[in-house]
Amino acid sequence: MGAFVHFFSGWLCKAAVWEPLIVELGLPPGGYRVHDWREVLTEGLPPAGDGSIWVGHSLGALRVLEFLASSGQGVRAVLLGATARLAAAEDYPGADPRACAAMRRRLRSDAAGLVRDFAAAACLPDVCKAEWFEEPAADCAEGLVYLQETDARAGLCGDAAADCRVALVHGREDGIVPLASAQRLPFECRVVEGGHMAPLMRPEAAADLIRNWL
Repeated sequence: MGAFVHFFSGWLCKAAVWEPLIVELGLPPGGYRVHDWREVLTEGLPPAGDGSIWVGHSLGALRVLEFLASSGQGVRAVLLGATARLAAAEDYPGADPRACAAMRRRLRSDAAGLVRDFAAAACLPDVCKAEWFEEPAADCAEGLVYLQETDARAGLCGDAAADCRVALVHGREDGIVPLASAQRLPFECRVVEGGHMAPLMRPEAAADLIRNWL
């Protein structure tokens, strides 16, 4: 039997986002588990070093990077649409911090509109797969705050991160997490055509990396 695969979902994403990759890999029902973004934040990640493979997207990828920066020994991970810090800093490319703050304000006044526009922006330049995204809920703000306040850069060049195997897949036209952000990370980065959801819409690159470890 191949290695067990853990999938860690991005903010607002349903389990359905993983179906193309699961099908591409031919994983059996008992060979994987999908962790939604709330579980990733509140319950943390499973034990590392047991031979399993971690696959994270967006918020899920950031959570894995945060783990790597502190105690990542033994992790094997493929991260999609990943960044160690969402908001741009003087020395790090990323999203406009003013836009991040505006999203938090809009979440309070127009949650449905924010989710609709976020889904469309995440899928660009492809047609939006609205069925991949949740309806707005009261706890959506928790994920947004985590994305805007977390900075996992400091520990990624330490001993913990060195004792792991990580590869990235990123959309060339990603308008949520710029490609330049992923390219600052100390891991191999494969680029696919498309935006933030492209590594899930075109799962061949991620599947190729995962198969190397199954």
